[in-house]
Amino acid sequence: MNLKLLMTTSAVVFICGLAAPAFTQTLVARANPAAAPGVTSPTLLNLERLAAAGDHWAAEFAGRMRYAGKAPDGPVTRDLDLAQRHLELAAKHGSPGAIMLLERIRTGLGANAETEYVPGPGGC
Repeated sequence: MNLKLLMTTSAVVFICGLAAPAFTQTLVARANPAAAPGVTSPTLLNLERLAAAGDHWAAEFAGRMRYAGKAPDGPVTRDLDLAQRHLELAAKHGSPGAIMLLERIRTGLGANAETEYVPGPGGC
């Protein structure tokens, strides 16, 4: 096979592979406008639907997004009460990450809280 043709084909496939996810996200965002207040992220909307149906994995990811106020594909309103509801479902199924975030929410440490490292008696 011609090396130039192989390199050109590889470049086209690579560029299409990079462009396709961004294009798909744009289409999904246009087709699924914010159905919930403060949400334009299709990912979060889908995760919250699954969490409402009892999916503890989706609940953990939705809770993390609500806790941080960020989603990979759009803005999210930070809502600690909603994050806590999602994370409680995940914590009931034994998720250590959800348990840790619930403790942070319950003790008043938000996503932007400064935590200070304090070494133990033996040092670092």
